[in-house]
Amino acid sequence: MTDLIVSPCNANEMEEVVRLLDQEFIYSRSRDISLARRFPNVFEHGGGSIVFVARSAGTIAGTIAVRRFTWHCQDREWQGAMIGSVFTKPQMRHQGIAARIMGEVKSYLSAERVDFGVLWTTIPELYAKSGWIPADTAVFGTAQGRPSHKSAGSIVNRRPLADVDTDALDRFRRQSCLDYVMRRKVDYQAIPLPASRVDVLLLEHDGGLQGYCLTGVAGSTAYVYEIVGDQQGFHLLWKSLVNDFDAIYINAHPSTQAHGWLSAAAAVSWCAQKLAMWLPVSKEAAEVDFNRWYVPYFDRM
Repeated sequence: MTDLIVSPCNANEMEEVVRLLDQEFIYSRSRDISLARRFPNVFEHGGGSIVFVARSAGTIAGTIAVRRFTWHCQDREWQGAMIGSVFTKPQMRHQGIAARIMGEVKSYLSAERVDFGVLWTTIPELYAKSGWIPADTAVFGTAQGRPSHKSAGSIVNRRPLADVDTDALDRFRRQSCLDYVMRRKVDYQAIPLPASRVDVLLLEHDGGLQGYCLTGVAGSTAYVYEIVGDQQGFHLLWKSLVNDFDAIYINAHPSTQAHGWLSAAAAVSWCAQKLAMWLPVSKEAAEVDFNRWYVPYFDRM
């Protein structure tokens, strides 16, 4: 396509971009809640992200969103960029539009001195042509709840994430984890698919936070994003989940304390995910074993 122009989305185009993406990823799949509300850190002005748009004859032909983030790994911080909302209008597919946008994205990552890019896909061959490397040792767990059982008691307090002091929660997370994505206030407003809201189970004792479980909720189903804190309290957080939901799905990595505890003490069935692909941009990132890295589901887009 010779007349294709690719550049960052301008403010006047964002409403149309969101409408196209919602139709593709939300409404056509019988979902609800616009992507603009689900990911304000991507689609709202000031969120710190860029949406690249391909235009042909004055109309939007495709998009790719780029969200910059800082990855804290051991004693070092890396500059990363996650890729999502890869979209081409149905009538314009198979014309190299996505590859053209991805080329612009790669140029942007190099110019901005990003260390690496990361995305998640079920069609890795599409991105391997552009230099993306598959590396994913994350796992997906499933468990059954027993909502008829008694509650875990008042020691575990389940609240909407929007009602929680996320600054305090984030300090606790960073103190408890070796590796993590740096989060801003706006990042805690995310509602990852397919959840309809995000709750947090707080384990508190003598006025202090001992642990928490960040959980997406869709009806009677829970999507566990992370369990953080003192392992001695994990059984109380897990009991609360089991008591409150019919089905529990867990995104985890074998390197996390939560995965180790759940594997030993809970009836969870695990399977490999094999979704993440990485693009080394800096020389330092080219030496990284990306199988050791894990971006929690809550931080993705």
